[in-house]
Amino acid sequence: MNTLNIGLLAHRNVVMLNISADEIQILYNELSTYNNNSLALAVYKASEKVLEELNITSPSLRRYIEKGLLQITTNIAHAIKTNNLTKVFVFPFNPDLNPGIKFSSGVKMDDEDYRKLIGELLLCRYASDKLGLINERIKSFDDLEDILIDAHLSEEEIHLVFSILEDIEIAALINRHPFQLDIQAVDLSEAEQSLRLYLKNYIARLPTDRQEQVFEIMAHLIDKNSRL
Repeated sequence: MNTLNIGLLAHRNVVMLNISADEIQILYNELSTYNNNSLALAVYKASEKVLEELNITSPSLRRYIEKGLLQITTNIAHAIKTNNLTKVFVFPFNPDLNPGIKFSSGVKMDDEDYRKLIGELLLCRYASDKLGLINERIKSFDDLEDILIDAHLSEEEIHLVFSILEDIEIAALINRHPFQLDIQAVDLSEAEQSLRLYLKNYIARLPTDRQEQVFEIMAHLIDKNSRL
């Protein structure tokens, strides 16, 4: 849905979407001039066009899409603020042109801030509050990976975190926690075993075309910070 919205904001066809890095930069230049209300309106109008172009008439599907607009707008606003729109809207991967995809984990937060965040997450009662804290405070992929292991999140809560990640981030998680490998339980902590299982279950629920896209990215991923 993120990509469909950004495609329409870029005046591109929804079905044959092919946004370049230059077009994402142009979008950044345009969207950075919007205030919160203008951005929310632009995303809403784009979602309406998505529904129209794809001829989506199912009330439940329309409600599902509309429910995600606030999070989409929030993600765009944060990406604009940090000049990182390409993390939210990843342009298509072409293995012939890009034999390797370099993945950067970002700068980790200091230990004291991390411990405070873990404490806050453990005190949170609702999954939505935990997701909000993670989305707001986590800026590094390494920190995100640690949170998924350290914060005692349920499978439902971890799947909610997965749902806000881009394909390249999901691919990096699989690369670091490959559920396809036959690794003895003694080699992994209980939390690491759970993360692999939850990741496997999440991937299995994705549409086949997205699964293929994630694994294609993973096959060309160069992750300098991988712990394997």
